[in-house]
Amino acid sequence: MSGKKKAHSPPKKAAKGAGFGWKTWLFVVLSATVSAIVVGIVVRNAQNYTTEALKLGQPPRLRNELAMNRRLADSERLLEGKLAGPESILVEKDRLYTGTWDGEVVEIVGGAITKSIRFTDAKECATFESEPVCGRPLGIRRLNAKELVVADAYLGIFVVDFEANTFRRVLDGSAMIEGERLHFCNDLDVLDAETILFSDSSTRWDRRRFLHSIMEMVPNGRVIKLNVRTGKAEVVLNGLYFANGVQLFPDKKSFLVAETGAARITRVHLNGAKEATTEKFIENLPGFPDNIRLGTNGSFWVGLSGTRHSGRISFFDFLVTRPLIRKVLLATVPEHMLAPSFNLVKPKHAMVMQISQLGKVVSTLHDPEGAVIQDVSQVSDDEQFLYFGSFHSPFIGKLRK
Repeated sequence: MSGKKKAHSPPKKAAKGAGFGWKTWLFVVLSATVSAIVVGIVVRNAQNYTTEALKLGQPPRLRNELAMNRRLADSERLLEGKLAGPESILVEKDRLYTGTWDGEVVEIVGGAITKSIRFTDAKECATFESEPVCGRPLGIRRLNAKELVVADAYLGIFVVDFEANTFRRVLDGSAMIEGERLHFCNDLDVLDAETILFSDSSTRWDRRRFLHSIMEMVPNGRVIKLNVRTGKAEVVLNGLYFANGVQLFPDKKSFLVAETGAARITRVHLNGAKEATTEKFIENLPGFPDNIRLGTNGSFWVGLSGTRHSGRISFFDFLVTRPLIRKVLLATVPEHMLAPSFNLVKPKHAMVMQISQLGKVVSTLHDPEGAVIQDVSQVSDDEQFLYFGSFHSPFIGKLRK
């Protein structure tokens, strides 16, 4: 033996990553727990929604009468910053009447607001939380020589006399009609001196949650006939995909109703039968029809609250056939953020349509980039000018014909 001591090798270090430390395990456990809680909440919330698939045609091409132009971009903005969300506009010579997001019905003369009426005494308005308390006046029409009739999304149907500065409610916004509670009074038209037709957009969702109704794609909208003298109401038609604009034909034997969620307009015949007969008036529209109004030449003007066409990817059309994705979105996006979130992906392309009484497109007006107008809820025609309302814009659009 040599007598030399054998050197000892230093202990080998454990290979990096060969095991998990307690901090790593804690992170994994906590992450798994949080994920399970989030999934549980989504699954539980999803049970509150019923989403169905809806088959639409391929978004139309913008050609011929639908061809792109920039006519709407020539519009001027009336009362910009002085009113909020003038959705429906009644035009009478030098006077305009409209309802606003903060719960007012206003009279406009010579480009200035001259009178306003509120249906409640609420003070803090124009917020998501305050809408049901303050009210949201939408559809507005002339009832007779003295009075207007107004549909408030939450408060019901009102008759308004601006000359006397008075109003009266003829139907409560939470009334039960044929077993279903009113949730969303929207647009209306006048059948005769005592009778109106109005849309109840959804028997499930109110105006603040209009996208909930559209994203569920369940046909629970309806049109109701109301006697404004007696308060008697009856359902004319059920099963509509977000019932919206209502417009009678000139002979008042039939009317049109916009089905915003189905991108179509349906014609309904008032034949006195228990169940009204319907027919397709125009479908697969290049956008989502809102209010409909009769023009001075006998055609119908239709405002589109958003557009869909073959020249641009449509987020709406992507979701139409994917009810599970819609259910997850409804379950995860906070209620007050749903509409603002969709506005971020909604094209800022404004478009209105002129449609003949035979259901054929006569013309369209566009603002392709939303330079002046980004969407239109109603078009009102007074022979010289077209006026454009929007449920969220802070002005009224005006364009010489």
